[in-house]
Amino acid sequence: FRQTLSLYSGITGGNRNLDIPPNTLAVTQNFHVMRKAGRVENFQPHMHLRGKAFRFEAIFPDGREEILLDVPRYDFNWQNSYGLAEPKFLPQGTQIRCKAAYDNSEENLANPDPTATVHWGDQTWEEMMIGYFDAAPAASLKLPGTKNERTSQFVALAKEGKAKLNDELKALAAKSLASDQGL
Repeated sequence: FRQTLSLYSGITGGNRNLDIPPNTLAVTQNFHVMRKAGRVENFQPHMHLRGKAFRFEAIFPDGREEILLDVPRYDFNWQNSYGLAEPKFLPQGTQIRCKAAYDNSEENLANPDPTATVHWGDQTWEEMMIGYFDAAPAASLKLPGTKNERTSQFVALAKEGKAKLNDELKALAAKSLASDQGL
């Protein structure tokens, strides 16, 4: 994982063993195991022109399964990152399973060559299967019912009128709150 502020970014590993025969539909899957508990913030499926559907699923340590994100009509031209309305807490040992479906047939009008066997590659006429996600490690999360000491100190100082904010920060805050665009 690479550290990004308090988030870590995960990759389901990507399936580099893609071998999609001509004129076929194919499905592949891959797994990532949460080595530490964390809160998943968003998902980003990635495939190329033959990609048709992508799904992220959680397999919890107790065996329960849950769909985290389902993209039933994947479109290479719309490679979105899907932020969750409510972040999802995943305990240590949870597996994130990605499933991807491909259409290497003539029915797929985006398919550059339905007669070719398609393998992993960087070019759009080749294929990929990568499931990206961002998660905050549980150790950095404020759990319900616990106190954040620094926040408590700041709130107490603010109530007494003793909170210190520099002039530059005050100006930036005022500017951002002046309009939706600024915010």
